[in-house]
Amino acid sequence: MRKVKLAKLSSNEEVIETIHSFIDALYLELSLDPKPGLITPISQNRHKDMDYFIMFETIPLIRKYLYGVMNICDEIFYYQTEETVEFSEKKISQDFLLKYFFNNLKDEIERILHFGLIVEKQMFTKTKGINTYKGIIFTYTVLFISMYIFLEIYEYRILEDSENGYNLRRYSFIKIYSYIVQKVGEILVDYKIKVNNLPKSTYGAITYEKYKYRGVVDEAKKGYPIIFKAMNYFLNLKNKANIESFIYNPELFTEKKVILLKVFLFICSSLKDTNILGKKGEETLLEYQKLCSDAMKRKNHENFFLSLKQINEFCLKNDISSGGTADLFSSVIALLKIFNLF
Repeated sequence: MRKVKLAKLSSNEEVIETIHSFIDALYLELSLDPKPGLITPISQNRHKDMDYFIMFETIPLIRKYLYGVMNICDEIFYYQTEETVEFSEKKISQDFLLKYFFNNLKDEIERILHFGLIVEKQMFTKTKGINTYKGIIFTYTVLFISMYIFLEIYEYRILEDSENGYNLRRYSFIKIYSYIVQKVGEILVDYKIKVNNLPKSTYGAITYEKYKYRGVVDEAKKGYPIIFKAMNYFLNLKNKANIESFIYNPELFTEKKVILLKVFLFICSSLKDTNILGKKGEETLLEYQKLCSDAMKRKNHENFFLSLKQINEFCLKNDISSGGTADLFSSVIALLKIFNLF
């Protein structure tokens, strides 16, 4: 067994393609209507301090951020490191590859988070203090770094299978990706907790003080299981509707829209959103989740959209909305597109 410096196999074009999917998902989420309590192209709902246009204009900052993270990953995993991995004539072990990536990420995670803070400040400057996509910066950091690592693992898996390698599809290894997400989430969250780099005056902080639950931070450390469950829920609905791809079947437009909204409600009904929990308490959150869960079961389209209207009225009455759901929904759509399942 000898040691070599790792060579990058995935191309920047492949990584950039995933960036496009992450950004496309933000535009899709923003354009989806009706979304209870949240910004849509035709409604501010409860958000009187922002609208569709301010959200639309800050999405390019997220694109800029992901390009920056890609460049940092190139440097910390390949250009500036002298670390080597064990190599046999047959293959480089997947375990060694993962250890290599995780160790380098631990050493440089502060650099990535610092860059995230810079982009966050640019967002607040652009919006004059309005928080449009702070949450997505955190979630996309975990998912995008994981995707960067995954693409390398995927390319090495293709390389080691000389007969069938190029017949392998990304979705065949989605369990590997989910494992990487969990490990990257742990690294990021452990660092933020270690340096006490968690907000002190947010509803998330209030929720942790009272319920010992950190919302999306806890979800990240667990590997965002809710995202992968929502992906499976989407695929089940899509199969039942006999929809091959959302690109096709324009005659099923309403059915496709209902599927997306039901996936949104699935996340709403599953997520303990800290904005709602910290602002209104557990009773209001549970009532909101039940309304979303009941609406998901509506098979008649007219009744389904009526249920959405009732949920929106509940959100307006209680001055609540689930921004965390919007972030996770965008993440679900992005991953479905990247794994060619959309």
